[in-house]
Amino acid sequence: ERMGTAAVRTLLNFVFNTLIDANPTCTYDSTALFAAGHNNDLGASKPLNETNLEAAWGLLRKQTGLDGEKLNLVPRILIVHPDQEALANRLVNSELVVAGGDTTVGVVPASNFFRGRLQVITTPYITTTRYYVCADPSQSDTIEIGFYQGQETPQFFVEAKGSGVEFERDAMRTKTRYIFGGTPLDHRWIVRANV
Repeated sequence: ERMGTAAVRTLLNFVFNTLIDANPTCTYDSTALFAAGHNNDLGASKPLNETNLEAAWGLLRKQTGLDGEKLNLVPRILIVHPDQEALANRLVNSELVVAGGDTTVGVVPASNFFRGRLQVITTPYITTTRYYVCADPSQSDTIEIGFYQGQETPQFFVEAKGSGVEFERDAMRTKTRYIFGGTPLDHRWIVRANV
């Protein structure tokens, strides 16, 4: 069971760290996933707050296709590190917010635009100082994961009885195999921000 769990963690690390957070080169245009020409990087010094979340939302909504057509992508997912989990959930689940976090006495809170629109996904496999706003996966190509011989779950093997190490030491050997690879298929589905 622990070996299977470790295999799944390896896959999650590959997806979140290698295919997103490491800013890999997109094979279709030989450009980093997050680049100026892709218009999907909010930039540095953008802490997770209502204002910056709105800016990331706007970048995603304004993405255009290869021929300049408006894609009208709808943001659905906010990916954060565990250090930002509580804040992210407050930002997307609170009924009311105060614009820009204004603490002036008498300021009237407004309804939260993000409530019910974004799902928070928390993962330790991204940098603590980054967060990502992603489109609904049904609207755009995202990343592609391929599994060796179509085997989408880890394979477990136990050495045959009476052979090898069992015969020599009264022990049984096991192993787990999980072979996969992947690549970003498009850059338009995701916006990065650096705190």
